[in-house]
Order: sequence, then structure tokens, then C-alpha cells
Amino acid sequence: MNTGWDHVMGPYGIGVRNDQGERLLQFAQEKNMFICNTKYPNKPSRKWTWTSPSGRDRNMIDYVLIQKNWANAIHQCRSFPSADLSSDHALALCNMSIQLNRYRKRQPTLKKNSWDLDRLKDEITQMFYRGTVTLTLEEHGVKDIQTKNLLSSALESAMNQAANEHLAVPHSKENPG
Repeated sequence: MNTGWDHVMGPYGIGVRNDQGERLLQFAQEKNMFICNTKYPNKPSRKWTWTSPSGRDRNMIDYVLIQKNWANAIHQCRSFPSADLSSDHALALCNMSIQLNRYRKRQPTLKKNSWDLDRLKDEITQMFYRGTVTLTLEEHGVKDIQTKNLLSSALESAMNQAANEHLAVPHSKENPG
């Protein structure tokens, strides 16, 4: 019976719970875990994990616990009493399917340029800005560019370069404290 413990275990356990079983449930509750062996209905021979030396008594005393947030990844959990383990315990196995995120190498993020556009009000700064734009466009051979896309990207590049040279706001250095 899992009365009051359905957030920690499923309804398909076998046997009578003792003090150690209660302690296991409390542990699972404290650690936010779920007991997978009790999640799915299986025939009794697939539930028990221990056989007494006489072979008469069988019980579920070995458990598979998993964090609750992974409990939906479990598709089946059962014991294999026929596994040759040279033990009175049966092998417990869970089928689980998880989907992990692909590791992606982070691209370095470029800082956005900060420009003081008020500097363009100064005639000397305007003159230098225009000169840099004109010089950069001449270096790119703008007169030979035939398509609008190439022309606009060359113009954007020239304007950004001129702005970085003449309008850039100096970044304050972080305190090394």
C-alpha cells in the first residue's frame, strides 16, 4: 500500500512495509526521489528482488530510485530472477530514454559599439568622419560595385569603421577589487 506516499512511489509494490521501508520512503521524500520499481504493473515474479534461502519467501527489498524530474523518462522497471548472480537477490533493471541537449560551442559575443553621436555636431569631427568614410569606400573600390547589396554592405562597413575611429565612447575599466 502506498497510501500517502503516491508522490514517492507507484501503486505496484509487493510485500508488507516495515520500519526500513518507512525510512526509505522518508529518504526518497527528503531527496525528492521516486521509487521506480513500483511504477509499473508487472507479474509478481518480475516484482520480487529477494528470495529466502529456503526459496519459500520472496519480497521486494532492492529498489531503483531516481530524481523525480527524471521519473517520466522511465518506461519499465522490473527484476530478472533468472539472472545468474550467485546471490539470493535478483537483478533490477530500468528501461529509460533520455534526450540530452547537443553540446554547442559558444560563439564569442562581440560587444556592441558605443558611439557618441553628439560629436558629429563638431565640424572638425564631421570632417574627419567624412574623410574616413570616403577613404574606406575608395579602398573597397565602390565605383566598380554594381549590386545594391554589395554597395550597402561596403557603405555600412565604412561608416562603422569611421564611427569606431572618431565617435567611440571609451569603456570604463572594471575595478579589480
